Amino acid sequence: MQKLYQKILITVLVMCATWLFTLPVHAQVWGYPYKNVQDTYVDDFTPNDDDAITIGGGFREWADYPAADWSLDSDLYHEARFTVDDRNIYGFITLDSRHISGGWKNPMGEGYRIKVNGKDVAEVVLTDLNLNKAVHSDQPFNPNRLKRGEGTYVNVKVIDTSHGYYYRNFVAYGGYVYKGRYETYMEFAVPFAALGREGVDSSPSTTWNFNRTDSDGPGITYEGTSTGWLVPVVSAVILVMIGFIVLNKRKRSRISEK
Repeated sequence: MQKLYQKILITVLVMCATWLFTLPVHAQVWGYPYKNVQDTYVDDFTPNDDDAITIGGGFREWADYPAADWSLDSDLYHEARFTVDDRNIYGFITLDSRHISGGWKNPMGEGYRIKVNGKDVAEVVLTDLNLNKAVHSDQPFNPNRLKRGEGTYVNVKVIDTSHGYYYRNFVAYGGYVYKGRYETYMEFAVPFAALGREGVDSSPSTTWNFNRTDSDGPGITYEGTSTGWLVPVVSAVILVMIGFIVLNKRKRSRISEK
């Protein structure tokens, strides 16, 4: 009977160790079909208290996150930032307000490219305030609609580039745009589940990259996810340590009995 208990304990330890090194953060099923638009899904963005960034809550939260100077090859773009937590990716872009006018048909470029472990996964575009119009139009949101000192929530279109640009998700109210005197600030959040048709599975070793689709530059690279995965990892480590301590004590007791 004692050997049976040892076998069960060893099996549990092996399972915990396997789980520890292969721990994924699984994407959930995303949204619901939007009316009769084929392969298009919509869901409201749901903020959480522990989100890395509060969309629409001011831009000071971005100060400590990785940044890139996009003004080197563009008169329109200034700074960009990017980060990831255990459920969303977040992007931040600043544009030159003086270059945003009625003459800009596509003032936000071609959108923003997301790569996961070096593979193109999705293109992100901030779209119209009207969700019905956003779903049926390819035009991004034009900041020229805003007056200086005015901000608004916008919808975020996520195009699945891993499946030939065919599948699209819409994150309702997942973005925010504010027009200042000299710069226009934009930020967005996209859940892992909305990145592509099947979503994206992420682990602490995942490498993310954020860039303009019309840029050949390196973009911004972010390694791993935030501390949201630490709780189950620490739990697994504790279980493994307890198991080895128990096995070691039993081994010593058998030796002393002899």
